Amino acid sequence: MPPRNIDLDPTTLVTGEDLQPGIQPVASEATHEQKRPPMKIVWRNVIWMSYLHLAALYGIYCIFYCHPLTLIWGEYSSYIFILFYVTISIIQNTPLYSKQKVSQS
Repeated sequence: MPPRNIDLDPTTLVTGEDLQPGIQPVASEATHEQKRPPMKIVWRNVIWMSYLHLAALYGIYCIFYCHPLTLIWGEYSSYIFILFYVTISIIQNTPLYSKQKVSQS
């Protein structure tokens, strides 16, 4: 992040002289001059993402016409899955189950 006490125009390139001593700019003139490869549209991904979004919209549409017990079951089961996910992620990040060896001093 840039220092908060310096007002910089976002359209100008920040050089090393504009920053505090010891802070190097992230983007230099050399990185701005490099050419990027041309963008290539991967149509398989475009079709797949379109299908996923349409399926999500259809799922939202179907929520309004489902039985109330189905909604209750869906909420209950999603809470159970979330609890399992959180519990497993907490257990895997403990030193007892982690893959890194804990040094005992």
